[in-house]
Order: sequence, then structure tokens, then C-alpha cells
Amino acid sequence: MKKIVDDERLIYKVCCLYYNDNMNQMEIGDYLGIPEKADHTLFKAGYATLRELRTLAECGAVGDVALQFYDEEGNTEKFHFFNDRVASMQLDMIRKIPVKIGIAGGGKKVHSVIGAIRGGFINVLITNAECARELIRRM
Repeated sequence: MKKIVDDERLIYKVCCLYYNDNMNQMEIGDYLGIPEKADHTLFKAGYATLRELRTLAECGAVGDVALQFYDEEGNTEKFHFFNDRVASMQLDMIRKIPVKIGIAGGGKKVHSVIGAIRGGFINVLITNAECARELIRRM
């Protein structure tokens, strides 16, 4: 399915617009811990099975950008089983955008933000005081 979407000319043109743009804005998703019940958004939307969600957690996923997961060091290699099938702007393209604005708030997003910074997925952060204080403390 991802291949079909990636080969679609209109989607390709939209991704090229993002790539050629000087700025991109995205929400940083958090993902800590193994889901205990079937109320996780990815499961409810049919994007992932509970087994896949558990595997993401066991591999150390702390967050996602454009629905592609990474660990606290910003590494994505362990998550190819999921990331490679996501039909969105690829992380390599995101890294090349000069101004990458991440939006995240709250203490539970700190690990996700750290991974996004280390992975080169964001270089500008919009956040709240709680998250900012915790980031300063941990970095």
C-alpha cells in the first residue's frame, strides 16, 4: 500500500512541496510504555495491532514524527518494521528541511522531544513551561 501511495503523482508533488519548503511544523507524539488495553489511537484507527504496539515499546520507542517512531537517541533502525509502511513524508526528507518546528507539551513528552532533537527531526520547539523545565534538567 505504501508503495502505491508513494508512486501516486499528486502525493509525490505534495511531498516535494514540503521538501522544497524552508519550514515544516509537526506535532511530536509520545510513546512510552506498553499499551495495557486496546484504547491506543493507533490500534483503534487500525494502523497497528496490539502486538506491534508492544514491539514498538519493547524496542524502546519514545515518540513519533509523521507517524514514524524513534528512540530517545533519535534512532529509527529498530522500527523499520513499522516506519517503512507509513505513507507520509519520510524522516530523511524531514531532516533536510531547514526549519523544523516541533510542537509538544507536558512532562510526559520530554523523552519524545529529546529523541526528536537528537534525531534531527526538529530544530525549533514550541512547548510549555513544564516540558521546558524538564528538558533543561535532562539535557
